[in-house]
Amino acid sequence: MSRGTALRTSVSLTSLGWLYLVQGIPYGLQDKFIPIQLRSRGLQYSSVSLLKALLFPWVAKGLWAPLVEVLGGKHCWLLVSLVALSASAYGGSLVIPEDVFEIGCVLLSLNVFSAIQDIAVDGLALEVLRDEHLGLGNTIQVVLYKVGCLLGGAGLTLLLDLTNWKITFNFLAFLYLFTAAWSIHLPTCSNMLVKYSVVDEENKQKSTSEAEKDSQVCQNIFWLSGMARFVKVCPFSAHSMEASL
Repeated sequence: MSRGTALRTSVSLTSLGWLYLVQGIPYGLQDKFIPIQLRSRGLQYSSVSLLKALLFPWVAKGLWAPLVEVLGGKHCWLLVSLVALSASAYGGSLVIPEDVFEIGCVLLSLNVFSAIQDIAVDGLALEVLRDEHLGLGNTIQVVLYKVGCLLGGAGLTLLLDLTNWKITFNFLAFLYLFTAAWSIHLPTCSNMLVKYSVVDEENKQKSTSEAEKDSQVCQNIFWLSGMARFVKVCPFSAHSMEASL
């Protein structure tokens, strides 16, 4: 594997892995973190279970997936979704933890933009990964999404125990904003990788051309050597030619 190809694969897999990790946080937030907090504040199971219905954007994401594919480009939608997730998390820091309606609005917003992020990241994965790396990319997706779910559940619960509700959601907002700012530089990385790929291709063509020249020189040497042996072994041929002249 050439230097440019290896670098491109490493950067692509690392980038996709981080995006899938961040993508799993809202599910852990809704599945573990929020129910624990609401139950600890005395809310009924019926009220907590109703929040599961807010996962419907994941079920219906196929409806707007074509729009993400056609309008704006996947990278644009990725940035929009990450900024919106940051704003949603910041909104979560302003709500009253006991208010189910306000928490429900925050969760709905997180689920909508997480579903959009999922569509954009999957599309980018198909563009940047070669066929032989799709299996590894799928493994990274599954594993790091689960890690993100764990961080959204147990990780945020631990952070809440050490700090408070406002700091926990502000940290989540900063995490999404950092990811959005980092994602802006992805095209620059792609250009750098393309440059390495072009250089590698030029070096490959140059090496091939030099090898062909060396092969031609060797063929000429062997041909001349063969002719010399023929003349040496068959001297009568030269005398016959002189006699005929």
